[in-house]
Amino acid sequence: MHNIFEHGVVIPDPTVCFGDSEYEPNTNEYPIIYDKLKDSLLDNNIKLFSNAIIELHKEIKSDAQVQKQLEAAIKGFALKYKYKNIKYSGPKTFDDLGYYTTTIDTDPLVKCLEKDIDDLKQRDPIRNTRVQDKIINLPHEHEIHEKINTLYSKLSIIKKPYEITDINLHISDANDTFNEYFQTDQRKKPKNKLYTLHIDPKYSYIKTIIYLNEVKNNNGPFAYVPESHRWYFDEVEMLFCKSNQLVNTLSNSSQRKSNASLPIWARKNSYFSRQLLDGAHTSETVYSKLKHFTTDETNFILFEPNHGWHRGTHVEDGERIALQVIMKPNELN
Repeated sequence: MHNIFEHGVVIPDPTVCFGDSEYEPNTNEYPIIYDKLKDSLLDNNIKLFSNAIIELHKEIKSDAQVQKQLEAAIKGFALKYKYKNIKYSGPKTFDDLGYYTTTIDTDPLVKCLEKDIDDLKQRDPIRNTRVQDKIINLPHEHEIHEKINTLYSKLSIIKKPYEITDINLHISDANDTFNEYFQTDQRKKPKNKLYTLHIDPKYSYIKTIIYLNEVKNNNGPFAYVPESHRWYFDEVEMLFCKSNQLVNTLSNSSQRKSNASLPIWARKNSYFSRQLLDGAHTSETVYSKLKHFTTDETNFILFEPNHGWHRGTHVEDGERIALQVIMKPNELN
């Protein structure tokens, strides 16, 4: 799999995306510290990386929020190092485009999930949290696990050391608040064209969306930017971009002010969403490539979420009922 260097996309700087006027972003790029961080990534040297983070901590105005972000970066380095030699090799279209699609018979899946779907529909949603509003993790003893494993075997998409670790049942509708957990104080503003677009803050997951009902353009289809999993970005910038998402949701000016005290290569955030302003060059470039998947075309989308730009589009009408299937490396393999 070859990286794409000339993709025309620049990860947005959060300090210029939200109209805040209460702070000035840090313009010092700390080149010596940056070089140490870059060298540590090239050499897989966590001690050098940690020492450089400590240097950065001493150089900037570091409050509790920034300290969380710096600690998250060290954890992110450890996670990246842990999985550096593990690669999922899927079907050719997966390797090339970042996703693989097919159409399956979902009737047997729906039949064995009838009670779970009915129960989830009746359940009070969880609002305003990092957890999706209506979602349940289906236990391993549930027959759905056997059915999905059999299906994956027939499709030849389980590759060692990967195995199915989680199957989640998710129902999404127009009242969902999960996506507003990020950048919360922007919720009253009109949604931009790339609302909810993001990459996951992980390094080793492979995911599948399986639609269990008819999904049209207004039902919140899954969307992916083809080949975006191969876009190359500065490795220091991308490590911080992913780890920042875990501990700073950019949900108010206070969080964004703390984030702005970091140098530009350390303050970006991979939950892009409202950072991708309509009309901006990067936004228009990404939107022109974004592909939405409806049941007219497919009901099974296997995709790379760790670097590929994707989203579950906000539901405008009706609902989307889907399985989220997660594969992770089994360390024993």
